[in-house]
Amino acid sequence: MPFTSNVDGQFQKAGFAEDRIYECHGSIHHLQCSSCQVPIYSAEGIEVPVDRERFVALDMPLCSSCGAVARPNILMFGDWGWDSSRSDAQSVQMDVFVQRVQSSGQKLVIIEIGAGEHIPTVRHLSEEMARGLEGFVVRINPRDAPIDERLGVGLAMGGATGISKILL
Repeated sequence: MPFTSNVDGQFQKAGFAEDRIYECHGSIHHLQCSSCQVPIYSAEGIEVPVDRERFVALDMPLCSSCGAVARPNILMFGDWGWDSSRSDAQSVQMDVFVQRVQSSGQKLVIIEIGAGEHIPTVRHLSEEMARGLEGFVVRINPRDAPIDERLGVGLAMGGATGISKILL
């Protein structure tokens, strides 16, 4: 089950089912109201025109319920207004996946691609899961590849190169 701190929807674009992804920081492809508690909704078909000279949005999407500005459903630094309900539901799906792995007795291999040290959310989860499930992490990162050898192996290279090396 993919776990990502990215908000760009690349796992969906790669063909992963929406209900099999955990986007811990939300998604730019979903909106939430900046004022009321209307449920999170898809941003599909919504385009925000931008004045490229001033780099200013010209027409913000509005909440269909209260008319306030809608915002991307993503967690930003110091963001107390983020509606985490969608990510919380994805977290439950991740818990179900982990329970299945535990009950099956299978070993988990975690392939971590591009997770750096600056925002270590993915790195921490990978290492925690490797410890808790007696799994193994393959960390692919051109700059931040080192990992405790008891938990896995680091490949100091880009994602596409790293994946091609694994597939050999």
